[in-house]
Amino acid sequence: MAPRRRDRPHWVVGQVWNAVEALQIDRQGRPQSFSDRGWRVAYLDYEADTADALPALIQLRRDDLDVKLRIDQWNLAP
Repeated sequence: MAPRRRDRPHWVVGQVWNAVEALQIDRQGRPQSFSDRGWRVAYLDYEADTADALPALIQLRRDDLDVKLRIDQWNLAP
């Protein structure tokens, strides 16, 4: 069973809230990186070179943890 849309963290689909720190934006106006609650989140790749493209590769870092999340295919249907 796929998780409901509201169960996904907002940053997974490239939505960043105003409360984050050190927000960097790329030339398409998409989040490139930000910090939140000790985590450094970087969008290393998007599925296309358009402003509405979803992330394809996300890196999360905190202390000695380094996690990369690769998304091969998006299905946002409820």
